Amino acid sequence: MNLEQCDRTRLMIADDDPVIRRLFESIVAGEMPNVTVETYADGAAAVEGFKQGHHGVLVMDLHMPMMDGLRAFDEIEDVCRAGGLAVPSVIFCTAFAAGSRVREILDGDRRHCLLRKPVTANQLMAAIRMRLSKMADNVSSD
Repeated sequence: MNLEQCDRTRLMIADDDPVIRRLFESIVAGEMPNVTVETYADGAAAVEGFKQGHHGVLVMDLHMPMMDGLRAFDEIEDVCRAGGLAVPSVIFCTAFAAGSRVREILDGDRRHCLLRKPVTANQLMAAIRMRLSKMADNVSSD
């Protein structure tokens, strides 16, 4: 897998709660001014946004109306496979227990992680930095 195809300067935040979207966006923008943060209110909008630009990291709420974060991630994986693109790292966020499919994704690829809400700024930034670091490690080892 060629991780160079992931755009390390673009980050997606998908959450149906506008307060969380704005908070996460503000945290990332303050800590990483060279990263473009795009926010989406549901999974369907996130999939469409991803088609416009190959984000390096996705911060995805698992419980959203219209399309949840897991289904959105699955559709983004399909977009990547169809286009010959690398699948971006995902940080799933939830206040609920993660289902078996999420655990399967996490166990199958250490580039992904799960954060339990409420999420602190330090937890969010550590998870994002780690995902970006793993991308850089994989690119340099290619």
